[in-house]
Amino acid sequence: MTATAPGQPQGEQRADTTALALEIRNLAVEITGDVSTDPVLDSVSLRCAAGSTLAVVGESGSGKTMSFLAVMGLLPKGARVTDGEILLNGRSLDGLDRKARKALVNENVAMIFQDALAGLSPAFTVGQQLTDVLRYGAGLDKAAAKKRALEVLDLVRIPNAARRFGQYPHELSGGQRQRVMIGMGVALQPKVLVADEPTTALDVTLQEQVMELLEQLRRDLGMGLVIITHDLGVVSRYADEVAVMYAGRIVEQGPIHDLFAEPRHPYTAALQQAIPRPDRGSGTLMAIPGQPARLAEFPTGCAFAPRCTVAGGRARCATDTPALELVTKADAVASVASTAHLAACHFSAETAIRPDDAGPPKRMLDDSAPEVLVVDGLTKHFRNPERGKGPIKAVDGVSITLRKGETFGLVGESGCGKSTLSRMILGLAEPTSGTITVDGVADGAGSKKRLSDHSIQIVFQDPYASLDPRKRVDKIVGEPLVAAGFSKADRVARIDEMLDRVGLAGRGDRFPHQFSGGQRQRIGIARAVSTRPRILVMDEPVSALDVSMQAQVLNMMNELRDELGLSLLLISLDLSVIRQVTDRVAVMYLGRIVEHGTTEALYANPRHPYTQALLSAAPIPDPVAERGRERVSLVGEIGGGAPEAGCALAPRCQQAVAVAAADPSIATVTAEHGRAIPRRCSESMPHLLTDTSGHQVACHFSEVAVSISQSSVPVTA
Repeated sequence: MTATAPGQPQGEQRADTTALALEIRNLAVEITGDVSTDPVLDSVSLRCAAGSTLAVVGESGSGKTMSFLAVMGLLPKGARVTDGEILLNGRSLDGLDRKARKALVNENVAMIFQDALAGLSPAFTVGQQLTDVLRYGAGLDKAAAKKRALEVLDLVRIPNAARRFGQYPHELSGGQRQRVMIGMGVALQPKVLVADEPTTALDVTLQEQVMELLEQLRRDLGMGLVIITHDLGVVSRYADEVAVMYAGRIVEQGPIHDLFAEPRHPYTAALQQAIPRPDRGSGTLMAIPGQPARLAEFPTGCAFAPRCTVAGGRARCATDTPALELVTKADAVASVASTAHLAACHFSAETAIRPDDAGPPKRMLDDSAPEVLVVDGLTKHFRNPERGKGPIKAVDGVSITLRKGETFGLVGESGCGKSTLSRMILGLAEPTSGTITVDGVADGAGSKKRLSDHSIQIVFQDPYASLDPRKRVDKIVGEPLVAAGFSKADRVARIDEMLDRVGLAGRGDRFPHQFSGGQRQRIGIARAVSTRPRILVMDEPVSALDVSMQAQVLNMMNELRDELGLSLLLISLDLSVIRQVTDRVAVMYLGRIVEHGTTEALYANPRHPYTQALLSAAPIPDPVAERGRERVSLVGEIGGGAPEAGCALAPRCQQAVAVAAADPSIATVTAEHGRAIPRRCSESMPHLLTDTSGHQVACHFSEVAVSISQSSVPVTA
């Protein structure tokens, strides 16, 4: 395939994809446990050509990772392949002994996993782990392996590779660790690289850098790339082909543009409608009802039928397992079928008629509502472990307000100070300076009051770690009520009310392990709102959830806010989630607010280079829109605290370089990476200035930022 696809960046040419580097034919896998043997994969067929990118999409438990663990020979204990065939570069694994199979797999396929910190040994240096791969995988001697390892570190864009070679994984940033994992994957030059959720734990800007690196390696090395992900935005930008899995089966498969423009399985269409988008917000997401299914629950029939809006109780969906068949295009003659687009649905023609994606409009912000939280000039400094250097300014002069019934979003990369700020608001950390006022009560006794009267509560990021596995749900939800002094009768009534509000009525006698991730987060929310707090702090409340569970929780958050009169402070890395549910947004970078305004105004017209870069890096789940826009990028990764002088973003800011290059009269200095930037950016800290509309931005050249934004990063309001 050499022609430029619709929506593909001009000038980019895909490699010839006639040679199949990986082919899976009708794969079936089952797992034997203590009680029963259950199927987990059924008739899975996938193929990835050399130089192409295949994305495998689906919720947790759908079989995405299991399919490729079978290819690698890494199935968990009790699991075995019961049917099907796997071919690597045209050679079948069938009939090979263990040694020959391992050699063929190592020669052709490599796999990198989601958690780079867990995937790298903390006991060995980065260099030793890379050289081990080369010595035992390619048979190189120690000197040759070290030379090749340094080349690999350069290939995956690790700065100062010679120094990083001797460091341990904990000494590297998250993005650098993921790059090392990618380096280990490509060190032996495989024909196919399988990346299992390669960007899930990373900031949005690092996600973009990692995916661009994988894309560059695919082009340069001519290898096939398989991306296992639940992120439809990532899929829309990088994939050529997409396979959608549900309950251990492929339910739809086809070219990226066909599948997004005209999904022919109800599950694919539902995923697209359930995901929030950074380019538009709506009042309510179209959530998928129910919970993801397991293959063992549906030996016959369609596993998606209980959640499907198209099935409508039809008997055929419950009794006949739909085959994966070619679909007929809705805009073509009825007899003309797509040669590549397949769907497993008895009524796929009905799925092509899709409801409006946008959903209902967002509510209007009430500017007259009273202020329930006022943060003024808040700072938090930590002692610098490096002798002779000033304190680390985790939070440096932050001021925000939160009104009754409002949802306020706090955005920024990891390390920008969001969580430290929230801990001070909750009364869990003492500020170095500044004041926090809740309902008119300022600091002093304020922090103790916030803790004692439960006026502020928090919902944590991890719904698994934040619930005590030894306690029943009714005890978990009732814990704050006991601390608040509620009587037993009042506690029982309030617990029942809260579980009913979050859709878990009658399930208080169960334990956390008996619930899905989305249900566990509902339990956490019920616990947080049980004392009727005025303010709810939500720290990445949906980042650990699948798309359908995420939509359900976000819709429930909005409903509880309106019903209980809550004010929400939402901390998130996900720009799509922030767009969906917030009224106002503050963007933080290294302890300071760099831009603040209403959500619609900030997304429609970002004025700070950092905001522009965040929005540019946030993928849009639409291949035409995503591939048709230009990028505003940053250099490197976030630093370790606000500088004493100048703009904290200056070392990474591309706009500063553009301004210096465009106007020779501007005095410049040489920043990191040998780039010339305006002296003003390096020596003078920009202050947060407010325009006539109330929008705030801290940038010396914000008007230039607006012109760059309008010309290169179109965002639909």
